[in-house]
Amino acid sequence: MDRQMESQLVTVAAIDDDKGSLDFIKAALKQHPVEILAETDADSGLKMVFNRRPEIVLLDLMMPTMNGLEVLDRIVKAAPETEVILITGQYSPESALEAIRRGASDYIPNQ
Repeated sequence: MDRQMESQLVTVAAIDDDKGSLDFIKAALKQHPVEILAETDADSGLKMVFNRRPEIVLLDLMMPTMNGLEVLDRIVKAAPETEVILITGQYSPESALEAIRRGASDYIPNQ
């Protein structure tokens, strides 16, 4: 891929402890002109976001070491220009409202 084409790609990072969900995201986006980055844990995901500065982060709400709202807080503080979309199978109106209040661009129930 040449540099001009590479610079036009949108970078999307996915952080989810479920590898199956990451595989689904990669498959869904592979037909689009995006660079897809993926991590299965919150700490590695944050390092990836801070180093690569993706335009969009798809973020699982429920993860074992740090929940998605905590990761969201850190991303918003360090990279406020990044669009963060929370995805969860554990939807509640309260968590959706809290995510948007904390700076998420969107909140998508995965059911």
